Amino acid sequence: TKITRRVTRAGTASLQVAFDDIETFILEKLQKVDEVKGVICWLSNARLLDALASRQADIVVTADSKISQRVLGQYNKCKSVRILGRARGRYRAFAHDKFVVGMKQGKPTFVITGSYNWSAHSAGNIENIIYITNKRIVTAYLNEFQAIRAASRARRKKRKRT
Repeated sequence: TKITRRVTRAGTASLQVAFDDIETFILEKLQKVDEVKGVICWLSNARLLDALASRQADIVVTADSKISQRVLGQYNKCKSVRILGRARGRYRAFAHDKFVVGMKQGKPTFVITGSYNWSAHSAGNIENIIYITNKRIVTAYLNEFQAIRAASRARRKKRKRT
């Protein structure tokens, strides 16, 4: 569905929003940092995964038994990809968050959050993203990441059959 908008991006120095071409918006922001920490429930977008891997990404994702070999290979390029919960099954608990904290020289500089699923399928969806540089808010998201990461588990890498 295509929506015609008067404004597709807007913001101030500490807050920006985007409604269209979100992938490009995220990629532009990721170029400004050397490390990324985040919780992203559906992470399968190849371009975003490549950008995260080149930024020393430490990510928590929702477990999903139907992750493709391509995505698993890209996860292996990241600094760390951990698992929280299960994506399928009754009474399941899983991370539904979608946020990343951009780090520059070990200090948090921004957070990106919103409805946007970091998946290959999201390009055609009606989504939004918010980019925040307010220090107190960014620090709150970093603290949330650390709490979620502490509750997560290491991702088991599948062994190749010989």
